[in-house]
Formats: sequence, structure tokens, C-alpha cells
Amino acid sequence: MGILVISLTAVRAFVLYLIRRFDFSDENIKVMLAKALAVGLEFKLGAEILKTVMVQTLDEVAMLGAIVILRVILTYVIHWEIQSHENRKMSRPIASSPSQ
Repeated sequence: MGILVISLTAVRAFVLYLIRRFDFSDENIKVMLAKALAVGLEFKLGAEILKTVMVQTLDEVAMLGAIVILRVILTYVIHWEIQSHENRKMSRPIASSPSQ
């Protein structure tokens, strides 16, 4: 499910960039892709946690632990990037209307 979410959103982002002739200044597309990556990674993280039921050796536990740690770090970084984008968007000055 996580791969499907990531793949569909990546295709959607590519099409949007293609329509805009690869104008990378639109941060809404980047945020949309980052949110989809975060959701996809959370699905994958859940799948990795469910795999712990089937682990039989200590090497498999170590490998699974490393994968889980990496996915948690990636998810944290993506959420941090989304939050910083939203903070930047909130701190932009609002254009005042022309006085009459």
C-alpha cells in the first residue's frame, strides 16, 4: 500500500510539473509529494513492525531494527520539512489592499 501511495503521488507530481513546464517554484507540489512520502513510509513502517512476528533469528531482528530506525528518521525529517514549509507560509507578510 505504501508503494502505491508513493508511486501514484510521484506520477501526479511529475504530471503537474510537466504541465507547468518544470517550474519548480511551486512549493505546493513539493509539499503534496512530501506528505505522500510520509504516509507511504508510515504504511511501510507498519508492515515492518508486523514482520517482527515472523522473525526467527537475531540477525533478522537487527536488520529489521535498522530498517525501522531508518524509516522513522525519514518520516521525522519529512514531517519536519512539511512543518517548516507551513511555518514559512504563515510568516509571509499578507499583501495589504490598496488604500482608497
